[in-house]
Order: sequence, then C-alpha cells, then structure tokens
Amino acid sequence: MAQLFRPSANTIAKGSIFAIVIVATIAGLILWYIENSSYVTWAGIVREQPIPFSHRAHVSKGLECKGCHPVPEPGDFATTPETGLCMGCHRTVKKDSAAIQRLAELATPNSASQSPSGQAVSGNKGEEIVTGLS
Repeated sequence: MAQLFRPSANTIAKGSIFAIVIVATIAGLILWYIENSSYVTWAGIVREQPIPFSHRAHVSKGLECKGCHPVPEPGDFATTPETGLCMGCHRTVKKDSAAIQRLAELATPNSASQSPSGQAVSGNKGEEIVTGLS
C-alpha cells in the first residue's frame, strides 16, 4: 500500500497544534489584560462629582461600606448607593450645607438635574455621587 503522507507530515501536524495552542493562550492573556485594565474598569480615574464627598469622613463616623453599598465585595468596585439612602442620615446631619441641599435635589424623585460635567443626573439614581476614596 502506498504512503498517503510524507514522513514529515506528523511533525508538521504536531507543530501546527502546538502553534494553535500557543496563539490561543496569548490571545486569551491579551483579552484578559484588556478586560482588567484601567481603560475598561476605570480604576484610578477620578470622576467629577456633583457634590464633594469623602469616604474617610463617613468611615471615621463608624459607617461600614455594606451599610451604603449594596454590593461592597470584593472591594475593587462597589456599586453606587442611591441618593435617597444618603438622605436617610442627611435629613438631619449637616442639612444646612450647600452640598447636602444639592444632594437633596438629586434625591427628589422625578427631578432631573445636571452634574457639573453637564451630564443629566435624574432622581434617586446617584450614579455620579459617590466615587473615589477621598
């Protein structure tokens, strides 16, 4: 019976499989790196906020992360609390502060305001209210 493939065909097949595995691994690592980069996660990027906010000031008062953030774990990213939650305390604490009055505006249901960056911030969402650790 005649030989269908040259003797080097096995080496070429093994080399091709090895190359495909290496290329797929490198592509996966590149995608993982991009997905976890600050370009995608916005880690370390300071966002303009409609009101001044300090995590340190609130933590020093004994507040825990999980008290405001619905999903505080794993710690790299915590969901943003609703402005209405902030107003739970700030209806009585520092209520005469201009920043708290601005917060009260944002927490009012069906109100539409603009953040300093010009983006619309609508009632109880608070997407731009709490960011950064300052």
